Amino acid sequence: MTALRRAAAFGLTLLALAPGLRASLAFTPANPRAGDTVQFVLNPSSALLYTPYGITWRFGDGTTQTTSTSQLTLTHAYAAAGAYSASALYYVQTMTGAASAVTDYATVIVLPPLPKSLTYTPLLPSTCQTITFQASNFTSTSLRWDFGDGTVIGAGGATQTHAYAAAGTYLVQVFESGAATPGATASVTATNRRSISASPSPAKTNVLLAFQASGFGAACVRWNFGDGTIVSGTALASHAYKNPGTYLVAATDDCGNAACGASLQLPVTASGGPLAPFAVTSVRLRFENGATNVLVGKGTSGLAAFLDLKFEGTGFLQVEWLVDGVPVRTEAVSLAFADSVTLSSGGLPGLPTAVLGPHTVSLAIVRPAVAFTLPTLTYYVAAAENVTPAGEPPPENAAAPLIRRISPDVVERGKEYRLKLEGLRLTEATVVTLAGVGVKSFSRVSPELAWLDVFVPVTAKEGERPAVAANDLGRNTGPARLTVAKAPGGF
Repeated sequence: MTALRRAAAFGLTLLALAPGLRASLAFTPANPRAGDTVQFVLNPSSALLYTPYGITWRFGDGTTQTTSTSQLTLTHAYAAAGAYSASALYYVQTMTGAASAVTDYATVIVLPPLPKSLTYTPLLPSTCQTITFQASNFTSTSLRWDFGDGTVIGAGGATQTHAYAAAGTYLVQVFESGAATPGATASVTATNRRSISASPSPAKTNVLLAFQASGFGAACVRWNFGDGTIVSGTALASHAYKNPGTYLVAATDDCGNAACGASLQLPVTASGGPLAPFAVTSVRLRFENGATNVLVGKGTSGLAAFLDLKFEGTGFLQVEWLVDGVPVRTEAVSLAFADSVTLSSGGLPGLPTAVLGPHTVSLAIVRPAVAFTLPTLTYYVAAAENVTPAGEPPPENAAAPLIRRISPDVVERGKEYRLKLEGLRLTEATVVTLAGVGVKSFSRVSPELAWLDVFVPVTAKEGERPAVAANDLGRNTGPARLTVAKAPGGF
């Protein structure tokens, strides 16, 4: 930047400035670009400015502006690159009291504007994946965006996000406010990298298949196996087909909330008797009464768990029974053709009942390998004196939990229910049993309130049964009772 100073006589007389007085016209930034705001600052040659005439600013691009002598700063933006001679004309009072015109100069070198650009991440996006776009070096604060798939934002900031539902190449354009042509463009290619695989191959009827969804963005995947079965879960799923045919297996991202996914045409052929691959297709664990949890007295003998198993093909089955994670029995049997079988954890002395409290019965299938989670059972061991002999009305145990009321108190076979339990002394360790009714979960709200999720099997006997509640302090039977009724038109 250069600064010059020229003084001309006011009127016909050329008057010199007082000794030591200096004048300058400064500006920032030192190297502005076209479109940048440049601030000019005038440092007058004398504090005695002659106010009636004001200050005349000339920016060298044909623009002139006049301000009062009290305004010593001014801003201006140059539309094009180039060298501009800016000046400020003002009047000062000389030592003789006369007014003298002073012009201060500054040469402003304006550089070309930075090119507008449009960038985005990730560089290799997948369909339905969020892409972040960044527009740089635009002068407008409100930009118009066109993402090339019919989506247009009329007024938006320099940063935007967007996702493409379909694979393809899209031209993204960003416009200055009111501009007809884009300031910057970018070509974005979105691909669908999602895929589905199934094993074993070839797929056979009644053989459990393992499915895997790859390249999905969310942890939850919605599966449609093409035979009317639709589930939501993880990227790993299992399913067995009953009938031969070709099925369209579809997996949708984000539990089905996204528009993106993958599909697979899966031919399934019929399994052939003993030549069919040996596989476990379903399992059920239960106690002798069909329940999944029971209450027994300390030292009870003969307590057994049962496994109802369906299988396909012919092969060798090896299972291991565990109580509280400790193996108690291993059994191996040879199974022929597609059929079902029931195994037990053993006869006398039965499952251990020497330790009071809840115990978990689980099963590990050693051979063949299974791709699904096996269920578990729970039995609760109470003090023998707190277990009522069959046929005798139980006295209330003042320390043990008690169920006073069940709502609803009438249920139908073959259905699931959430029962509201009202009672006394309900704890997190409370175990509730209802003869012949499967208990899925117990959720305590307070010592007087809890929820019980149950399933009424089709084999449950009609009629009333008392609610038995127990923990390590003992048990109480009733007074609440649950009635199993026949479903309308049912069995």
